[in-house]
Amino acid sequence: MRKKFVSVLILVCLALTMAIPAAAVRTEESVERTIRAVGIMAGNASGDLMLGRSITRAEFITMMTNASPYKDTVGQEGSGYSLFKDVKSSHWASEYIRLGISKGWMVGYTDGTFRPEKTITLEEACTALLKLLGYTSESLGGSYPQAQLSKATAAGLREQLAAAQGTPMTRRDCMYLFYNLLTAKTNSGQYYAATLGYSVVNGEVDYTAATWDNVSGPYIAAADSPALPFTPYTVYRDGKAVSTATIAKNDVYYYNTGLGTLWIYTERVSGKITAVAPNLTAPTSVTVSGVTYSVGSSEAKWKLSGLGGKAEGSSVTLLLGMDGSVVDVLTGEQVRMTYYGVVYSAVKAVDTDDGAAVRVNLTVTCTDGVARTYTVDQSGDYSAGQLVSVQISGGTTQVKRLSERRTGGAVDRAVTSIGSQTLADSLEILDTNTLGGAVTLKRERLGGKTLTTSQVRYYTLDDEGKIDRLILADASGDLWNYGYLIAENDQSRGNTIATQYSIMLGGRTASFSVSGRYGVNVGGVAARQDATGALVALRNVSSTSLTQIDNEVAKSSSRTFPVADDVQVYIKQDNNFYAAKIGDLSTDKYNLTGYYDEFGAAFGGYIRMVIAREKIV
Repeated sequence: MRKKFVSVLILVCLALTMAIPAAAVRTEESVERTIRAVGIMAGNASGDLMLGRSITRAEFITMMTNASPYKDTVGQEGSGYSLFKDVKSSHWASEYIRLGISKGWMVGYTDGTFRPEKTITLEEACTALLKLLGYTSESLGGSYPQAQLSKATAAGLREQLAAAQGTPMTRRDCMYLFYNLLTAKTNSGQYYAATLGYSVVNGEVDYTAATWDNVSGPYIAAADSPALPFTPYTVYRDGKAVSTATIAKNDVYYYNTGLGTLWIYTERVSGKITAVAPNLTAPTSVTVSGVTYSVGSSEAKWKLSGLGGKAEGSSVTLLLGMDGSVVDVLTGEQVRMTYYGVVYSAVKAVDTDDGAAVRVNLTVTCTDGVARTYTVDQSGDYSAGQLVSVQISGGTTQVKRLSERRTGGAVDRAVTSIGSQTLADSLEILDTNTLGGAVTLKRERLGGKTLTTSQVRYYTLDDEGKIDRLILADASGDLWNYGYLIAENDQSRGNTIATQYSIMLGGRTASFSVSGRYGVNVGGVAARQDATGALVALRNVSSTSLTQIDNEVAKSSSRTFPVADDVQVYIKQDNNFYAAKIGDLSTDKYNLTGYYDEFGAAFGGYIRMVIAREKIV
């Protein structure tokens, strides 16, 4: 009987556990991040919050101010006098103390002192924060400090605190206490964080939103190394963590003082304005060299409007911010930029009376992956796949054909060097083919690989002599389309050899008629198409039986393969193919065949397609 009762009790407990909705995970890291983002606590010059140190009354009342609606008023009202004989008007916390006393958060001592350097105890800290939540001594009832500590516990203020009644608070205790304050409800039933404009999700503060709410910027650097109101200890440049806070002229930057974080953005776009939308009165987007950008600041909006005088046809440099929108516009001699890439297409733009084209719209896929269009003289005789540079200076655009500039060697796993040459942090990699195809690669793809000189078409060096751009020659395998050859039909007549291929590509069956014949077999293939979609190359790829697969890796009995981001998955039943997802596959139910691109590519071996056939039992 007892065993049965215990079993029932366990089942009830499990049922109750499953009935409780999942809450956000509260870690010390997330708590610290939130407290920094909101600006309640700040560390020392190196960013250390010194969580093990005790906290003084002056420091605590400063934190209260930072956690209140009055955080931005300190320094504006100015006390000009001392409230306590031990707090001179020149004391660093005098204005915080004056505000806190005026709001009734804390009180001084009967001898006319505030004792700013005295450590604060748990009951004193809880009593003060309950006042922020709208509780008074009268509304609590009972005697001090039991009434205050009981209400603090009920409100959730004491969660994860180590301090006990009568003991001094550490900075770690305060970090948790103020986080608990944000997630606690006021006397009127509202989350305290909501009174400050922050949201609470599943009982936890949305610290991502809090971070953005306290980000200052965008700012444009008028000169190199502009003055900052703090010394950053975390720096990101173009989304990547870096060790130095180097800001150059015309860089776009943002910062969060509480987090001690600086974000720097160096992306610029140069070319001619081809469109401003919806109109010059209130532009919300601008098109430069065939690419459209949103307008993200009032300064940029002014400069691109009719009032700012930047009409269509003007040569400009756009400074892009954190979200890729335009935050400022440079003109005149400030417009300077050089792009490198390959010609995607060259299309006749203007005809003379005798039909001779004198201008072409040249579309170039640049090393940053953006395809930009420029109108240039036809005299350059451009064609798809050519290496070019595009130099924009002032109001002129000059396109030059480039001779190949090759390098090669082993790339270390950290991707900091190739052979004896150093790779820049800002490295851009563009894989290309002779048809004008191009795709950007993540630098991680190079780690531990070896590039031959035939696989590198061109590279450039930055001011420090580091390689900052690599243009490769069909080295990744990403420029092929992968599919399954279903059928090959001979269409030859007499001496004319022609073949029709039916290939499953991108979830549909595509038919191609070609002159001649490719030496391929039914199964996995790599296809190459030109700009018109015509099939210009076809080859088989290797296959293997898979024992395991997820979105990252696939395994056979003897080898592990990376899985391509755009891997195609089909379930084959009879002669039909049904598009599927990796999550649909089970090695218990299906025999899996993986097809991978291993035909000499520097970064080959990726599973590009999986065919699943139901097991026969």
